[in-house]
Amino acid sequence: MSTDFFDQVRRCYVENHRGLFGYALSLTRNRAAAEDAVHAVICRLLDRGTIPSEPRPYLYRAVRNAAVDTWRRGASREEPLFDGGAGSGPDPELRLQLEACLFRLDTDQREVILLKAWQGLTFREIGEVRGQPANSAASLYRRGLHKLKALLEEKER
Repeated sequence: MSTDFFDQVRRCYVENHRGLFGYALSLTRNRAAAEDAVHAVICRLLDRGTIPSEPRPYLYRAVRNAAVDTWRRGASREEPLFDGGAGSGPDPELRLQLEACLFRLDTDQREVILLKAWQGLTFREIGEVRGQPANSAASLYRRGLHKLKALLEEKER
């Protein structure tokens, strides 16, 4: 394998690690398991020997598969989705409310919302990650946002 290939893999990792880790964490609810999923995918990419023409959907789908495998094996204890570190978003109480509401959503809706809102994937890319049409991803997103809004309003009462 050429140095150029390794540079491309390194660039893919650097550009996508944070988003891939956040996505894996949202699926596994365990930091160590999320890191393992991301690293397994990078190793698979190295074994593959080529970078897909559109690496982002490939990487997210592969992380999804690795995270689901980890979840099926039974990762250790669940951890918060939002770590509360500096610059991590809204105030701690709102983060806890948002996390609680997100995990009351249907799994498919939560996944699509996290991919769209937190990872910035397009509906086409989300469809590729999930193996479904872009319109289905968009529909899950809209329904999920509607339900999330209702859950948050319910918490305010």
